[in-house]
Amino acid sequence: MLKYIARRLALLAVVVIGVTLMTFTLMHLAPGDPAEMIAITRYGLENLTREDIEQIRAPWLELKGIHLTTSRVEE
Repeated sequence: MLKYIARRLALLAVVVIGVTLMTFTLMHLAPGDPAEMIAITRYGLENLTREDIEQIRAPWLELKGIHLTTSRVEE
């Protein structure tokens, strides 16, 4: 019985690591800028300015280790 539990726990660790890696990869490869998506939701596409996007992005950049990646080159 102890051998069975140990095997199941080992498989649980493999599954958790696998799901974590897959989720990270999919989120990193997804197109778009999260700050831009939030700004569009808040202000609407027609009222959106670059300053609005930067205002939303600023608090995230202040947190160490958390960066919002963009799929576009900054103009």
